[in-house]
Amino acid sequence: MRAFAFTSYGRNAKGTMCDIPEPRIDSDEVLVEMHAASVNPIDFKVRNGDLRFLISRNFPLVLGSDGAGVVKDIGKDVTRFKPGDQVYFRIPKNQDGTFAEFTRIPEFALAMAPTKISLVDSAALPLVSLTSIQALFELADLQPGQRVFIPAGSGGIGSHAIQIAKRKGLFVATSTSSRNIQWVASLGADQVLDYTKIDPATHLKNFDAVYDTLGGREQTRMFQVLKPGGILVSIVGPPTSQTARELGLGRFKSFVLALVARSAQQAAKQAGVRYEFLFMRPDGKQLADLASWVDSGFVRPIIDRRYSLEETGQALAYVSEGRAQGKVLIQIRG
Repeated sequence: MRAFAFTSYGRNAKGTMCDIPEPRIDSDEVLVEMHAASVNPIDFKVRNGDLRFLISRNFPLVLGSDGAGVVKDIGKDVTRFKPGDQVYFRIPKNQDGTFAEFTRIPEFALAMAPTKISLVDSAALPLVSLTSIQALFELADLQPGQRVFIPAGSGGIGSHAIQIAKRKGLFVATSTSSRNIQWVASLGADQVLDYTKIDPATHLKNFDAVYDTLGGREQTRMFQVLKPGGILVSIVGPPTSQTARELGLGRFKSFVLALVARSAQQAAKQAGVRYEFLFMRPDGKQLADLASWVDSGFVRPIIDRRYSLEETGQALAYVSEGRAQGKVLIQIRG
C-alpha cells in the first residue's frame, strides 16, 4: 500500500511516499480503508523523536493519529463492525499511523462515523475531541455552570474544545488574535479575549479550570487564572509519573517523569491549585457519543485545508506554522 513515511527522527526529517505492506489484523482488530486523516501537534513530537522515552515506534515511520474510513476486514472476535461500515477513530499510541491507504485499529477504539457530515470531514474530530472530553470531564471533572479558560480558540483543539464545553453547559473563555475574534465567538465562547491587546493571565480570575494547550512559560502564568483549588490540565507537558503508570513504563521512567514534572506541580501547589497532565487514550464509546452530538448539530468539524496523501509534507509544514484555523486534513480517498 502507499504511505507517507519517515526513515529517521529529527526536526528536519523529510518524509516521502513509499510502498509498505498492508497491515495484518489480529482477532480483535479491524482493517480500515482510509478516506482521510488529520494532522495534529503530536505528529511533530513523534517525528522529532520527542516521545521516544514514552512511545516506541519502528521505521519506516508513518505518522497520523486519527482518521476515518471504510471497514475492509474484521478479526474473528470483532462483533460490532462489519465490512462496509463507515467508521472514525483514534489509533493506539504505539501503532503505525494513518497517513496511509490502510490502517488497523482495535475494535474498542472505533465508532460509527457521524451521518450528517461527510466521512472525510469526520476525520477532523477524533483526537481533538477525545482529548477535550477527557481533559474537561474526566481529569477536571467539570460540571454544568463551571468556568473554563481554553486558550488558542482558533486552533484545531481550541475550536473543537469550545463547542464540546458549551455542549456540556460550561462557561467558556478563550483567547485569539484580532482577526479571529468574531469567528471564535461564533463557536459559542462566552468571553473572547484578543491576546494582542489583553493578557488573559492577568485579566481572567476565579476560573475552575484551564485547558492548557500552550505549555512553556504560559503554562505557569495560567495558574493565576484559577480560583483556589482549581485545576490546570495540560496536554503539552510536562508529563507526570501518573502518565508513566498509565503507559506501563515501569519504575525508572515513572521516577524520571516525576522529576520532570516537579517544578510544574510545585508552582501549582504554591498557587493553591492543581496541575495534571493528560495523555489521551482511544475510546470508541466516547466517539459514539460525539457522533450523536455532531448529528444533532451541537458540534461541527472546523476544517482549514485539505491536502492529498502525496502532499502530506506540505500539510505538516503548514500546521507547524501555527496559523491554521481549525484542522488540516489529509484526504486519501473520497
